[in-house]
Amino acid sequence: KSKFAATGANFNDTPVIVDGINEKGLSSGIFYFPGFADYQSVIEGDIPRTIAPWQLVTWILTNFESVSEVKEKLKEIKVANVVFKKWNMVIPVHFIVTDAKGNSIVIEYIKGQLNIHDNEYGVITNSPPFDWMTTNIRNYLRLSPNNLIGKTVNGKNLTPFGEGSGMFGVPGDFTPPSRFIRGLFFSIASLTGNNSQDASMQVFHILNNFDIPEGTVRSEKGKVTAYDRTQWTSVHDLNKKKYYYKTEGNTRIRVVKLLNCNLSAENILKLTMETPEDIQDVTSDLK
Repeated sequence: KSKFAATGANFNDTPVIVDGINEKGLSSGIFYFPGFADYQSVIEGDIPRTIAPWQLVTWILTNFESVSEVKEKLKEIKVANVVFKKWNMVIPVHFIVTDAKGNSIVIEYIKGQLNIHDNEYGVITNSPPFDWMTTNIRNYLRLSPNNLIGKTVNGKNLTPFGEGSGMFGVPGDFTPPSRFIRGLFFSIASLTGNNSQDASMQVFHILNNFDIPEGTVRSEKGKVTAYDRTQWTSVHDLNKKKYYYKTEGNTRIRVVKLLNCNLSAENILKLTMETPEDIQDVTSDLK
């Protein structure tokens, strides 16, 4: 039985949350982790305390209220190499957990071992592992939100072409290491706003830099072309317990206010995240 109520995006039409928050302001999410995820070995006696990878976020959000609790209790369960039957595969993922006090961890299962990384940077993408990502930050120490002031070369004063020259070198591709650096830079440099809603909207501005239009990232598998794309983008207000989101087909920002829901309800409430784009016609407002 769940201790806490939670809201967020579910997984493949299952009663499982892959991205969400709970009533105590704890946030968690699943991120693809191919080539590295390898979960724990399980013997018969472990089965009562064993879950599948895609169930971990739900277990976290419905049972705990702080990162410190999660770190301790993770040692008491096993996450196994369970095949997700609909896809006929063990889904390779890792996880981020953040609480309302700003504490954050990244959870990775590699070579059958549980790895918990304190996440001082508050950023996660995909592969390779988190410790590699943080080491790679050293390659980008010259990045700055401040414009360069120019330089004299052979007696000639040269100035940057325009705004943003301090950001020269920010990687702009969609690979996970590049997105990690880009996310870290924007999160450090961006102003937070005057209140939680301003801060949430600022996060959406940041996340716009990671939106993958369908067709721009693709892989060939025989005669089949697979397209990667951004299906939804969410922002979690951990103080107000609000789950904001927008989707690929409707960029209007919507919100679920968890504290306005029946937190003691026994039934799971659902809504369809993807809805048609509702473009506002302001022609009649012209004066």
